[in-house]
Amino acid sequence: MATAVTDVLVGGLGDDTLVGGAGADQFSFQPGDRLTPEQESIGL
Repeated sequence: MATAVTDVLVGGLGDDTLVGGAGADQFSFQPGDRLTPEQESIGL
């Protein structure tokens, strides 16, 4: 388990809610992954 602040489950640094890397990842996105317009619209 990650020890970064606000990690909810398994993740990296930042506001991860599920598996992810640094930042406010919502699912398993990694830095550099392209988001769909739908994902961008909900603030991923």
